[in-house]
Amino acid sequence: MPASDPRRILISGAAGFIGASLTRRMIELGHDVHVIARTPKRESDPRKSLWRIAEIANNMRVHHVDLVDAEATRQAAAIARPEVVLHFASHAALPQETDEGEILLHTVQPLVNLASACAGCELFINAGSSSEYGYQTEPMSESSLPNPTRMHDIAKLAQTLYGTYAARFKGLPLVTLRLFSVYGPWEQGRRLVPRLMLSALQGRRMSLSSPDVSRDFIFVDDVVRAVEHCMRRPVPGDETVFNLGTGVERTIREVANIVEEIHGRPLPLEWGAVERQRWDSPRWVADTTRQTRDLGFTAETDLCAGLRATYHWFAENARRYGEYEQSR
Repeated sequence: MPASDPRRILISGAAGFIGASLTRRMIELGHDVHVIARTPKRESDPRKSLWRIAEIANNMRVHHVDLVDAEATRQAAAIARPEVVLHFASHAALPQETDEGEILLHTVQPLVNLASACAGCELFINAGSSSEYGYQTEPMSESSLPNPTRMHDIAKLAQTLYGTYAARFKGLPLVTLRLFSVYGPWEQGRRLVPRLMLSALQGRRMSLSSPDVSRDFIFVDDVVRAVEHCMRRPVPGDETVFNLGTGVERTIREVANIVEEIHGRPLPLEWGAVERQRWDSPRWVADTTRQTRDLGFTAETDLCAGLRATYHWFAENARRYGEYEQSR
């Protein structure tokens, strides 16, 4: 159903997993969509970096901008004149990304530049991460003391802190949604759920760490719904950071078992073949009290339903991962 009040929307990170899903939904609702997409410098074919949104490119205005460039960001925002900004651009949290200066630069500076360029917008939603909490032994609430274990965690935390500063002292109507473990169609191929899907559909052997590692898995459609929800209600008062999870903790063995049940036969999995990582906390689950009470939002998709929908999507789109992500 089209939106009752079409708005001008600027989406950063539209070529990424969550950004692509958001972009599709905003176009479907009839909004005037502008997107910021950064072409990786090492990419020989720029079209490959836009593979998630290539089929809808004619329904939006694409701005090829490096958000670290303040003037280029300002120019793109001046053209888009957004009423709503959805900042979902993110530096990849992959093991091979080890340049700490680059991680900080490409995580924090984009928000600084985009927040400045869009100071007159009606709503600015910033994508945070549960990784900001780091190593924890209890469910994670917005008031939990951060305990980062990676440079990426520190950079995301600094990004969120800047967002809170911009909201409280610069008057930007900004909300940070601290995303827990989002999964679904279009997810990066090296992540857990896509690897399980490709293991099932293509018979790929998959090495895993401890089956007891747990996460709070939230389906991407629920994240999109949460963004829509925020767009329909006033920005909360002094609180600007909200968890976005299900409040349900599931182990990766449980996830693998569900995928096997959907697939109908065992997957070629090798448990214990990968060392458990230092950031794998004893607990990894959102305290959703503030999310429910202050945002009025609750995730609706249970894990079985979300994984089933993801499996069917991968069954139709696995070839995309062979073409675009095999070498990444």
